Amino acid sequence: MDINLLKLRYFYEVARLGSISRGAQSLRISQPSVTKMVRELEEQLEVKLFDRKTRGVSLTEAGVRAYSHASRIFAEVAELGHSMKKDEKIGGKWSIALSDTLAIYTIPSVIAKMQRDHPTLKTEIIVGTSTDVKRELLLDQADCGLFFTPLSQDEPFDAQKIFEAEFWLVVSPKILNGRTVKTLSLEQLKRLKLARLESRHSEYRASTVASLHSQKLGLTGAPKIQVNSHEVKKQLVIEGAGYSILTALTVEKEVRSGALIRVSTPVRLVSPVYFVVKKGRTWTPTIRAFVRELSAHLAAKG
Repeated sequence: MDINLLKLRYFYEVARLGSISRGAQSLRISQPSVTKMVRELEEQLEVKLFDRKTRGVSLTEAGVRAYSHASRIFAEVAELGHSMKKDEKIGGKWSIALSDTLAIYTIPSVIAKMQRDHPTLKTEIIVGTSTDVKRELLLDQADCGLFFTPLSQDEPFDAQKIFEAEFWLVVSPKILNGRTVKTLSLEQLKRLKLARLESRHSEYRASTVASLHSQKLGLTGAPKIQVNSHEVKKQLVIEGAGYSILTALTVEKEVRSGALIRVSTPVRLVSPVYFVVKKGRTWTPTIRAFVRELSAHLAAKG
């Protein structure tokens, strides 16, 4: 099957920005033209790529797969262009601010490869909440950032969705009084009446990602335990303090080993990860190299 790259680019921009209107603005063409191209691509692939919502769009499972392939394709296109620029040097000091989950489970191999490829590079990594990351960007203490929390239109940042992370609802087998199970249903979890663990709400301008996923699942009421570290939250769940919604990156090893039980949910829980820079900031060669390396790393992981 021959895929029209122009149609794929239109799909990619809509998926990256989460909205047909924003995709059209980025592409500098009319919204109906973008809609037409995306629909033609869906017809050619014989799949539905987006779920249309009142505000924006979200990727279907087929759309997630298509976005992964499109990201790899356009990352290679960008790399081709940059590789032709012999005067583009990567070195000196740069800094990135990001959430602890990404700092622990996604970024280390990317930074390590950049350091091997560019020995003169001096990297500063700042770990914190999305609020911390924004503050570092505003104070020009960080060149770029990565986090899960969506930005509102009035915030002075440029953001692009760089990938989607899956979240799992997990609980410790310690709460089952010796019973051995590989999974629990959502209804079984609700009947247990356990404490819910989330990030500290006071540190976020809007609802946390986990809180939004909790609402989707009907897990209402204020969380009984709030903590500003995903790793501490995970350890509390392992010890039987309650249940939590954490990124699959964070808990997949513990679920495989049996230290945690994944609770089955009626919907797949996914949230975008945003690459963020302060408005007006120029993308340096180092920033562009980081985005290329991160895209390649994510594409290799599938």
